[in-house]
Amino acid sequence: MDQFTRRKLAKRILINVGISVGIGLSYYFLYRLDEHLSADPLTESYTLHWTIHNVPLMDFSSGLATCPPLWGHYRFGLSVFVGSFLAVLCGDLFGENPAGAEFGHGHDGWQIWCWMFLFSIIVGIILERRHSKKKRKAEGNL
Repeated sequence: MDQFTRRKLAKRILINVGISVGIGLSYYFLYRLDEHLSADPLTESYTLHWTIHNVPLMDFSSGLATCPPLWGHYRFGLSVFVGSFLAVLCGDLFGENPAGAEFGHGHDGWQIWCWMFLFSIIVGIILERRHSKKKRKAEGNL
C-alpha cells in the first residue's frame, strides 16, 4: 500500500467516523431537547417524547443511522437520520391532537414517524445502490 492510498484510506475512515459521531451527538441533543421541552407542558413534543422514551425503537434508529457510516455507507446513515428527524417534526405538525383529549390519546404522530422512518430506510438503500452502480461503472471504464 503506497503513501497516497494510505492517506486516502485514513481520510475516508476519519470522515466516516466523523459522520457517525455527528449523528450520535445529534441523537443525544434530541434527547436533551426532549428533557428541556418536557419541563413545560405547553411546549412538550409528543412525537419526540414518544420516540425518545421508546428506548428499543430509539436505540434501533440511532444504531441504524450511526453504524453504516463506519463501513462507508454514509448516504444510508444520513438518510435514516434526516428521515427520523423530519419524521419527528412532521409527526408533531400533522398528527391530530384533538382538543380536550389526554396527552397522546388521538395523536397520530407516532404513526407518521414510523412510516417516514421506514421510507427513509428505503431511500437510503436506493442511494447506496445508485452510488455503488456508479462506482462500478467508473471502475469498469478505467
